[in-house]
Amino acid sequence: MVLGFSANDFAEQEEGNDHAIEQFCQLNFGVSFPLMQKSVLVKSAAQNHVYQ
Repeated sequence: MVLGFSANDFAEQEEGNDHAIEQFCQLNFGVSFPLMQKSVLVKSAAQNHVYQ
């Protein structure tokens, strides 16, 4: 199974909300796998638990 995790940790690359990011990925890249809500990847208190 493939899951996608968008993040805004790298030079503010993911500016849109979760729905806008999902639409962009589907239209431009044909993404058909589930996309999780935008996450924090860098080590901090807000970091997504998947990355801890």
